[in-house]
Amino acid sequence: MRRLPKFPDTAVLVTPVYEADNRGNKKLTYKTPPATASEPFNAWLQQDSTADIAEDGRTPTVMTWLLMAEIPELTITGIERIRCRGLEFEIFGVPEVCNTLKGYHHTEMRLKRIDG
Repeated sequence: MRRLPKFPDTAVLVTPVYEADNRGNKKLTYKTPPATASEPFNAWLQQDSTADIAEDGRTPTVMTWLLMAEIPELTITGIERIRCRGLEFEIFGVPEVCNTLKGYHHTEMRLKRIDG
């Protein structure tokens, strides 16, 4: 019998680089390359909430998500982004390592996506 992965989605962690604009200002870019993406890893992605927030003449849809992944070897500093299901998400908050009595089980991250 074939063993299924712990989580059904596939994601990558995107680490940005600083790139200078035409005025010499440095800003983070998440385009690959020059940004780097980790090896794909199995993940579980679920949407937690969505809200339409009207501000400054626009009405963006702000969605929060939860990502669970088995990535004990990846270091996350907070400037990285997650790509999963063809979408890109910002990480907010501190990723939480979840253990069982047998040791490491998975890492949970809160994600945010703004459309509009």
